[in-house]
Amino acid sequence: MSYNRKYYLHQRVRKDGFGLTLGRTNKTIRVTPDQAVSVRSNKYIAELSSKYSYGVQFINPSFNL
Repeated sequence: MSYNRKYYLHQRVRKDGFGLTLGRTNKTIRVTPDQAVSVRSNKYIAELSSKYSYGVQFINPSFNL
């Protein structure tokens, strides 16, 4: 049941234009500076970060990843 919810949340976060990095030990949501305001109002990101311990990382666009 939990896996299905996380899959749904991943799809919604990607659909909203945010990046997701899923590693073996780290789970990160990548946010650009122009998306910074919308992060606070996004309920899907809030659930991933609070319930599933995802980190939110603000990306500086002047550096290439």
